[in-house]
Amino acid sequence: MSRRKRGATEISLFPFLGVLLCVIGVLIMIIVGASLAMVDPPSISPDEMDSLSNSKQELENQILIKKSILKNSLDKLREITTYKNHVVQLNDNIGDQKKRNVDLKNQLKHLLKEIEQMKLSLNKKKKKKLNRNQKLAVPKRFKGKSKFHPVLVDCLEDSVVFLQSNEKISKDDIDDSLYIHTVFSDIKKSNKWCLVMIVREKGVKTFDSIHAKAKKMKIPYGFWPIIGNKKYDVRHWKTAGFLNRKP
Repeated sequence: MSRRKRGATEISLFPFLGVLLCVIGVLIMIIVGASLAMVDPPSISPDEMDSLSNSKQELENQILIKKSILKNSLDKLREITTYKNHVVQLNDNIGDQKKRNVDLKNQLKHLLKEIEQMKLSLNKKKKKKLNRNQKLAVPKRFKGKSKFHPVLVDCLEDSVVFLQSNEKISKDDIDDSLYIHTVFSDIKKSNKWCLVMIVREKGVKTFDSIHAKAKKMKIPYGFWPIIGNKKYDVRHWKTAGFLNRKP
């Protein structure tokens, strides 16, 4: 005979509890649904809806205005930033320009100093040249002779003056002057006398006239270039008697 196992007749309560829990859950859902159905939603009148719609539209318009203002502010901020960078660049350029100006001023001072030195050197050379040009130039046969006697004629703008005799003759009368003809003839006969024409800047035309006269009569002559209106004391020069003789 077979033996029966111990405990084979025990009963499980799990199905009953599952059914009970499901029933309780359904009841809870029914109660909640009934409660929600009993609560009425808040009623809104048409005027309130229009007011809310208008408020919404105003808020949207304000938002658009604020956005536009913000955009303009951002654009201005960008422009200000650009201007600021430009100002910084200008300041840098001004600083560089100031440095260049200082360098140019220094170069200008140096150049002015060099120009001043060149002027001094040029003035010295001019003085040397003037001194060299103002030397008495006479024919070779009179150079080195202690008994050389010049007949000094100052060529002015409108006349010539024989300095030793103080005889003044107009520029227009040079060709027809008997005094000049007589003096030139006596110089031509003498071996010691030589016509010396004092040449001035304003008396070049007068010099040309008397020079042509002397050249035509083939008398010895020389030149004495003079700068300005300087006057000379000719008392130390020997005076020939024929200079004071009236023709």
